[in-house]
Amino acid sequence: MIDPPASDVHDLNDLVSVFTTKDVTELDVVQSLLQSAGFVTATHGREQLHTLGGRHGLAPIMQLFGRRLYGAKLLVRAADAESAREFLLAQEDAEPFDYDPADDTNTSP
Repeated sequence: MIDPPASDVHDLNDLVSVFTTKDVTELDVVQSLLQSAGFVTATHGREQLHTLGGRHGLAPIMQLFGRRLYGAKLLVRAADAESAREFLLAQEDAEPFDYDPADDTNTSP
């Protein structure tokens, strides 16, 4: 099932995968990065990442094998796919952000 988060996604047949993961947190982070850069995104298979583990009776078996078989895909419009992939590659090469609270000049409560 496709879960489009925005009304901008009109033609679900025009979506292509630009990222696949078996980690729901990683999916959320990458989707947030793309959306903050202006890409319209949707996910496919997200629900399987939640149901293949946790408190279900087959959880130990599914944790071993299920996530290898299933993964969630992050989708963008076909016209944006190349730009989205390039954007994600650039994020991999970006310098890590080091936050030091002592350097924080924001004094508002």
